Amino acid sequence: MKKIKNLFDGEAVFDSPKTEKLMQRIISIGTKENDIVLDFRQRADYIHSVTIKNKPVPYKIENQHIVIDASYFSKGQNSIFIL
Repeated sequence: MKKIKNLFDGEAVFDSPKTEKLMQRIISIGTKENDIVLDFRQRADYIHSVTIKNKPVPYKIENQHIVIDASYFSKGQNSIFIL
């Protein structure tokens, strides 16, 4: 967990941090290739909508992550709003 502590100036900010390898495994199980995964620490019922380029898009919640199919993104910069 030293790697995580280094990201936060040596401070332990998570009660039970997961290794990068474990997170990659968890995300790979619940997503398809090229899906975009956003780490979101709020309860799922707090999310009312997700929009990309001002258009509502479907999403799913997997292990406190918002997963959006990559087909909703265009090449380059995209604006994502979570309400």
